[in-house]
Amino acid sequence: FSDVVVQIIPQGYDNCGFIVWNSKSEKNECVVIDVYDSKAFVVELKTLSKVPVAVLSTHWHWSVVKLLKCSRDHCGGNHGLITEYPNLAVYAGKREPVSCATIRVDHGDDIEVADLNFSVEFVPGHTGGQVVYRLHVPPGDSDCLFTGDFLFVGGTGRLFEGSDARLLSSLMAVRSWHPDCLIFPGHDFAKENLEFALTVEPDNVELTGKYVDVCDRRLARLPAMPTCLKDEFDYNPFLRLGEESVVNGLENLGYTVPPPRTHKGRARLDPDVVDFNRKVDVLRVLRKAREDYETKKRKQKVTKISA
Repeated sequence: FSDVVVQIIPQGYDNCGFIVWNSKSEKNECVVIDVYDSKAFVVELKTLSKVPVAVLSTHWHWSVVKLLKCSRDHCGGNHGLITEYPNLAVYAGKREPVSCATIRVDHGDDIEVADLNFSVEFVPGHTGGQVVYRLHVPPGDSDCLFTGDFLFVGGTGRLFEGSDARLLSSLMAVRSWHPDCLIFPGHDFAKENLEFALTVEPDNVELTGKYVDVCDRRLARLPAMPTCLKDEFDYNPFLRLGEESVVNGLENLGYTVPPPRTHKGRARLDPDVVDFNRKVDVLRVLRKAREDYETKKRKQKVTKISA
Protein backbone atom coordinates (compact mmCIF):
# COMPACT_ATOMS: atom_id res chain seq x y z
CA PHE A 1 0.00 0.00 0.00
CA SER A 2 1.23 3.51 -0.68
CA ASP A 3 -0.01 5.08 2.56
CA VAL A 4 -1.32 2.31 4.80
CA VAL A 5 0.74 -0.28 6.66
CA VAL A 6 -0.83 -3.45 8.07
CA GLN A 7 1.34 -5.37 10.53
CA ILE A 8 0.14 -8.91 11.27
CA ILE A 9 0.53 -9.91 14.92
CA PRO A 10 0.62 -13.70 15.44
CA GLN A 11 -1.06 -14.64 18.72
CA GLY A 12 -1.30 -18.04 20.33
CA TYR A 13 -1.42 -20.99 17.96
CA ASP A 14 -3.23 -19.51 14.97
CA ASN A 15 -4.85 -16.22 16.05
CA CYS A 16 -4.01 -13.10 14.09
CA GLY A 17 -4.34 -9.50 15.20
CA PHE A 18 -3.27 -6.37 13.39
CA ILE A 19 -1.58 -3.01 13.87
CA VAL A 20 -2.55 -0.48 11.20
CA TRP A 21 -1.18 2.99 10.58
CA ASN A 22 -0.90 5.70 7.95
CA SER A 23 2.73 5.95 6.89
CA LYS A 24 2.27 9.53 5.69
CA SER A 25 0.82 10.75 8.96
CA GLU A 26 2.95 13.10 11.04
CA LYS A 27 1.64 11.39 14.17
CA ASN A 28 2.87 8.12 15.64
CA GLU A 29 -0.70 6.91 16.17
CA CYS A 30 -2.10 3.58 15.06
CA VAL A 31 -5.16 1.34 15.31
CA VAL A 32 -5.08 -2.23 16.61
CA ILE A 33 -7.56 -4.94 15.62
CA ASP A 34 -8.66 -8.09 17.49
CA VAL A 35 -6.44 -8.16 20.57
CA TYR A 36 -6.08 -11.68 21.93
CA ASP A 37 -2.65 -11.35 23.57
CA SER A 38 -2.05 -7.83 24.88
CA LYS A 39 1.60 -8.59 25.70
CA ALA A 40 2.35 -9.48 22.08
CA PHE A 41 0.82 -6.19 20.97
CA VAL A 42 2.66 -4.10 23.57
CA VAL A 43 6.02 -5.57 22.55
CA GLU A 44 5.38 -4.88 18.86
CA LEU A 45 3.98 -1.39 19.49
CA LYS A 46 7.08 -0.40 21.45
CA THR A 47 9.32 -1.86 18.74
CA LEU A 48 7.47 0.17 16.10
CA SER A 49 7.35 3.29 18.34
CA LYS A 50 3.60 3.47 17.73
CA VAL A 51 0.88 4.57 20.14
CA PRO A 52 -2.53 2.92 19.71
CA VAL A 53 -5.51 5.25 19.93
CA ALA A 54 -8.24 2.73 19.12
CA VAL A 55 -9.03 -0.97 19.28
CA LEU A 56 -11.42 -2.46 16.72
CA SER A 57 -12.95 -5.73 17.94
CA THR A 58 -14.76 -7.80 15.31
CA HIS A 59 -16.64 -10.00 17.79
CA TRP A 60 -16.66 -11.52 21.24
CA HIS A 61 -16.24 -15.15 22.43
CA TRP A 62 -13.50 -14.43 24.94
CA SER A 63 -15.76 -15.09 27.92
CA VAL A 64 -16.86 -18.42 26.41
CA VAL A 65 -13.33 -19.72 26.00
CA LYS A 66 -12.47 -18.36 29.43
CA LEU A 67 -15.29 -20.46 30.84
CA LEU A 68 -13.76 -23.48 29.14
CA LYS A 69 -10.40 -22.53 30.69
CA CYS A 70 -8.83 -22.02 27.28
CA SER A 71 -6.93 -19.01 25.95
CA ARG A 72 -9.08 -15.94 25.45
CA ASP A 73 -10.02 -15.07 21.89
CA HIS A 74 -10.19 -11.85 19.83
CA CYS A 75 -11.06 -9.32 22.54
CA GLY A 76 -9.73 -10.98 25.69
CA GLY A 77 -6.62 -8.80 25.54
CA ASN A 78 -8.51 -5.50 25.49
CA HIS A 79 -8.23 -4.98 29.23
CA GLY A 80 -4.50 -5.65 29.26
CA LEU A 81 -3.90 -3.20 26.44
CA ILE A 82 -5.99 -0.52 28.15
CA THR A 83 -3.89 -1.00 31.28
CA GLU A 84 -0.84 -0.05 29.21
CA TYR A 85 -2.61 2.63 27.15
CA PRO A 86 -5.43 4.09 29.32
CA ASN A 87 -6.81 6.49 26.69
CA LEU A 88 -7.73 3.80 24.18
CA ALA A 89 -11.15 3.86 22.54
CA VAL A 90 -12.56 0.36 22.02
CA TYR A 91 -14.96 -0.05 19.09
CA ALA A 92 -17.32 -3.03 18.84
CA GLY A 93 -20.58 -3.99 17.17
CA LYS A 94 -23.56 -2.80 19.17
CA ARG A 95 -24.93 -6.35 19.39
CA GLU A 96 -21.71 -7.88 20.76
CA PRO A 97 -20.78 -8.20 24.46
CA VAL A 98 -17.17 -7.24 23.73
CA SER A 99 -15.00 -6.67 26.77
CA CYS A 100 -14.13 -3.02 27.58
CA ALA A 101 -16.07 -1.60 24.60
CA THR A 102 -16.51 2.18 24.79
CA ILE A 103 -17.96 2.96 21.35
CA ARG A 104 -20.69 0.87 19.70
CA VAL A 105 -20.95 0.74 15.92
CA ASP A 106 -23.45 -0.65 13.42
CA HIS A 107 -23.67 -1.47 9.73
CA GLY A 108 -22.72 1.48 7.54
CA ASP A 109 -21.02 3.48 10.29
CA ASP A 110 -17.75 5.24 9.51
CA ILE A 111 -14.76 5.37 11.84
CA GLU A 112 -12.12 8.03 11.32
CA VAL A 113 -9.17 7.66 13.65
CA ALA A 114 -5.36 7.96 13.44
CA ASP A 115 -5.63 9.40 9.90
CA LEU A 116 -7.37 6.20 8.80
CA ASN A 117 -10.91 5.66 7.55
CA PHE A 118 -12.88 2.49 8.26
CA SER A 119 -16.47 1.50 7.56
CA VAL A 120 -18.50 -1.19 9.30
CA GLU A 121 -20.19 -4.22 7.72
CA PHE A 122 -22.67 -6.22 9.85
CA VAL A 123 -22.19 -9.94 9.12
CA PRO A 124 -24.11 -12.06 11.67
CA GLY A 125 -23.73 -15.83 11.69
CA HIS A 126 -20.60 -16.85 13.55
CA THR A 127 -21.90 -14.63 16.34
CA GLY A 128 -25.09 -12.61 16.48
CA GLY A 129 -23.31 -9.29 16.12
CA GLN A 130 -20.04 -9.98 14.28
CA VAL A 131 -18.79 -7.04 12.22
CA VAL A 132 -16.16 -6.63 9.53
CA TYR A 133 -14.06 -3.47 9.40
CA ARG A 134 -13.26 -2.18 5.94
CA LEU A 135 -10.20 0.05 5.71
CA HIS A 136 -10.54 2.52 2.87
CA VAL A 137 -7.32 3.38 1.06
CA PRO A 138 -6.43 5.91 -1.67
CA PRO A 139 -7.46 5.19 -5.28
CA GLY A 140 -5.14 2.74 -6.96
CA ASP A 141 -4.74 0.57 -3.87
CA SER A 142 -6.98 -2.19 -2.53
CA ASP A 143 -9.23 -1.71 0.49
CA CYS A 144 -8.58 -4.07 3.40
CA LEU A 145 -11.24 -6.19 5.10
CA PHE A 146 -10.61 -7.32 8.66
CA THR A 147 -13.04 -10.21 8.82
CA GLY A 148 -12.49 -11.77 12.26
CA ASP A 149 -14.07 -15.23 12.24
CA PHE A 150 -16.61 -14.47 9.52
CA LEU A 151 -14.47 -15.15 6.45
CA PHE A 152 -11.20 -17.07 6.31
CA VAL A 153 -8.88 -17.99 3.48
CA GLY A 154 -10.79 -20.87 1.90
CA GLY A 155 -13.50 -21.04 4.55
CA THR A 156 -15.82 -19.36 7.02
CA GLY A 157 -16.32 -19.41 10.79
CA ARG A 158 -18.48 -21.92 12.62
CA LEU A 159 -22.12 -21.11 13.18
CA PHE A 160 -22.53 -20.39 16.90
CA GLU A 161 -25.30 -17.83 17.30
CA GLY A 162 -27.40 -17.81 14.17
CA SER A 163 -29.16 -19.87 11.52
CA ASP A 164 -27.88 -21.13 8.19
CA ALA A 165 -30.17 -18.61 6.49
CA ARG A 166 -28.66 -15.77 8.49
CA LEU A 167 -25.11 -16.85 7.71
CA LEU A 168 -26.02 -17.25 4.05
CA SER A 169 -27.37 -13.69 3.93
CA SER A 170 -24.02 -12.48 5.25
CA LEU A 171 -22.09 -14.62 2.75
CA MET A 172 -24.24 -13.38 -0.13
CA ALA A 173 -23.53 -9.78 0.92
CA VAL A 174 -19.86 -10.46 0.22
CA ARG A 175 -20.73 -10.38 -3.49
CA SER A 176 -21.43 -6.65 -3.16
CA TRP A 177 -17.94 -5.94 -1.83
CA HIS A 178 -15.27 -4.78 -4.26
CA PRO A 179 -13.55 -7.87 -5.71
CA ASP A 180 -10.09 -6.35 -5.27
CA CYS A 181 -10.47 -6.03 -1.49
CA LEU A 182 -7.80 -7.80 0.54
CA ILE A 183 -8.92 -10.20 3.28
CA PHE A 184 -7.23 -10.22 6.69
CA PRO A 185 -8.98 -12.91 8.81
CA GLY A 186 -8.66 -13.49 12.54
CA HIS A 187 -7.09 -16.95 12.16
CA ASP A 188 -4.69 -18.55 9.72
CA PHE A 189 -6.67 -21.70 8.96
CA ALA A 190 -5.81 -21.56 5.25
CA LYS A 191 -4.04 -24.91 4.86
CA GLU A 192 -6.67 -26.85 6.79
CA ASN A 193 -9.55 -25.08 5.02
CA LEU A 194 -8.11 -25.76 1.58
CA GLU A 195 -7.43 -29.41 2.40
CA PHE A 196 -11.12 -29.80 3.18
CA ALA A 197 -12.12 -27.84 0.07
CA LEU A 198 -10.07 -30.25 -2.03
CA THR A 199 -12.18 -33.16 -0.77
CA VAL A 200 -15.23 -31.33 -2.17
CA GLU A 201 -13.74 -30.02 -5.42
CA PRO A 202 -10.65 -32.16 -6.17
CA ASP A 203 -10.58 -31.04 -9.82
CA ASN A 204 -10.67 -27.29 -9.07
CA VAL A 205 -7.47 -25.97 -10.67
CA GLU A 206 -7.54 -22.62 -8.85
CA LEU A 207 -8.04 -24.41 -5.54
CA THR A 208 -5.11 -26.74 -6.17
CA GLY A 209 -2.87 -23.81 -7.08
CA LYS A 210 -3.86 -21.90 -3.96
CA TYR A 211 -3.22 -24.93 -1.78
CA VAL A 212 0.30 -25.34 -3.18
CA ASP A 213 0.99 -21.64 -2.58
CA VAL A 214 -0.27 -21.80 1.01
CA CYS A 215 1.82 -24.91 1.74
CA ASP A 216 4.91 -23.15 0.38
CA ARG A 217 4.18 -20.12 2.53
CA ARG A 218 3.72 -22.21 5.64
CA LEU A 219 7.04 -23.99 5.05
CA ALA A 220 8.64 -20.54 4.79
CA ARG A 221 6.80 -19.50 7.99
CA LEU A 222 4.91 -16.81 6.11
CA PRO A 223 1.22 -15.99 6.69
CA ALA A 224 -1.34 -17.03 4.09
CA MET A 225 -2.91 -13.56 4.27
CA PRO A 226 -3.89 -11.26 2.81
CA THR A 227 -5.84 -12.93 0.06
CA CYS A 228 -7.80 -11.17 -2.68
CA LEU A 229 -11.58 -11.42 -2.41
CA LYS A 230 -12.08 -12.16 -6.11
CA ASP A 231 -9.78 -15.17 -5.79
CA GLU A 232 -11.81 -16.52 -2.86
CA PHE A 233 -14.78 -16.90 -5.21
CA ASP A 234 -12.68 -19.39 -7.21
CA TYR A 235 -11.78 -21.78 -4.38
CA ASN A 236 -13.67 -21.02 -1.15
CA PRO A 237 -16.57 -23.53 -1.13
CA PHE A 238 -18.62 -21.34 1.23
CA LEU A 239 -18.65 -18.65 -1.46
CA ARG A 240 -19.47 -21.22 -4.17
CA LEU A 241 -22.76 -22.60 -2.86
CA GLY A 242 -24.45 -22.17 -6.23
CA GLU A 243 -21.85 -24.23 -8.09
CA GLU A 244 -22.93 -27.71 -9.13
CA SER A 245 -19.35 -28.89 -8.62
CA VAL A 246 -19.77 -28.21 -4.88
CA VAL A 247 -23.09 -30.08 -4.75
CA ASN A 248 -21.67 -33.00 -6.73
CA GLY A 249 -18.59 -33.07 -4.52
CA LEU A 250 -20.68 -33.29 -1.37
CA GLU A 251 -22.75 -36.10 -2.84
CA ASN A 252 -19.57 -37.93 -3.86
CA LEU A 253 -18.52 -37.75 -0.21
CA GLY A 254 -21.76 -39.49 0.76
CA TYR A 255 -23.84 -36.49 1.80
CA THR A 256 -27.37 -35.83 0.56
CA VAL A 257 -28.25 -32.37 -0.68
CA PRO A 258 -32.05 -31.94 -0.85
CA PRO A 259 -33.45 -31.13 -4.31
CA PRO A 260 -34.54 -27.54 -4.96
CA ARG A 261 -37.85 -26.65 -3.31
CA THR A 262 -39.92 -24.95 -6.01
CA HIS A 263 -43.32 -25.01 -4.26
CA LYS A 264 -44.75 -24.34 -0.84
CA GLY A 265 -47.94 -26.35 -0.81
CA ARG A 266 -49.48 -25.67 -4.22
CA ALA A 267 -47.93 -22.23 -4.57
CA ARG A 268 -44.90 -21.83 -6.81
CA LEU A 269 -42.09 -20.01 -5.06
CA ASP A 270 -40.33 -16.98 -6.50
CA PRO A 271 -37.11 -18.03 -8.31
CA ASP A 272 -35.01 -15.90 -5.96
CA VAL A 273 -36.58 -17.66 -2.97
CA VAL A 274 -35.91 -21.05 -4.59
CA ASP A 275 -32.27 -20.08 -5.17
CA PHE A 276 -31.85 -18.82 -1.59
CA ASN A 277 -33.44 -21.92 -0.06
CA ARG A 278 -31.29 -24.15 -2.25
CA LYS A 279 -28.12 -22.40 -1.07
CA VAL A 280 -29.26 -22.68 2.56
CA ASP A 281 -29.53 -26.45 2.07
CA VAL A 282 -26.10 -26.64 0.43
CA LEU A 283 -24.58 -24.52 3.20
CA ARG A 284 -26.08 -26.74 5.89
CA VAL A 285 -24.66 -29.88 4.29
CA LEU A 286 -21.31 -28.22 3.59
CA ARG A 287 -20.99 -27.17 7.22
CA LYS A 288 -21.79 -30.72 8.33
CA ALA A 289 -19.13 -32.08 5.98
CA ARG A 290 -16.60 -29.57 7.33
CA GLU A 291 -17.38 -30.50 10.94
CA ASP A 292 -17.14 -34.22 10.16
CA TYR A 293 -13.81 -33.63 8.43
CA GLU A 294 -12.46 -31.77 11.46
CA THR A 295 -13.68 -34.49 13.84
CA LYS A 296 -12.00 -37.17 11.73
CA LYS A 297 -8.72 -35.23 11.68
CA ARG A 298 -8.78 -34.82 15.46
CA LYS A 299 -9.38 -38.55 15.98
CA GLN A 300 -6.51 -39.37 13.62
CA LYS A 301 -4.25 -37.03 15.57
CA VAL A 302 -5.20 -38.62 18.90
CA THR A 303 -4.66 -42.11 17.47
CA LYS A 304 -1.25 -41.10 16.14
CA ILE A 305 -0.21 -39.64 19.50
CA SER A 306 -1.48 -42.73 21.35
CA ALA A 307 0.50 -44.99 19.04
